[in-house]
Amino acid sequence: MSNHFSQEGWKIARQLALFIHQITKNTTTGEGERIADILRSDAITIPTAIGEGIDAADAVRRQELFTEAEECLSSLGSFLEQFGVEMDISPADIEKALVLISECKSRIRTAR
Repeated sequence: MSNHFSQEGWKIARQLALFIHQITKNTTTGEGERIADILRSDAITIPTAIGEGIDAADAVRRQELFTEAEECLSSLGSFLEQFGVEMDISPADIEKALVLISECKSRIRTAR
């Protein structure tokens, strides 16, 4: 059952990564572009870590990868809440991303 939740978490994380790329692709100002790069980097790390965690034969490594994914999710949420509006990301898009973050965290926790 935990593998199912891991796979669901990966699907949500992938959707989140695509969404983050979409809402930050037009950010071209100095500071905004730097923050957009951080957001995109965190977003792409999440499905990668979950996917590697699903395939990890070692339970300790699996937990490390899931923890990495959760930390990136938290970082992503914090950056969106703090800088999203300044980057001209709509409140609705920020809220959608935060919901995806919450859903992904829930799936990872259930998979542990």
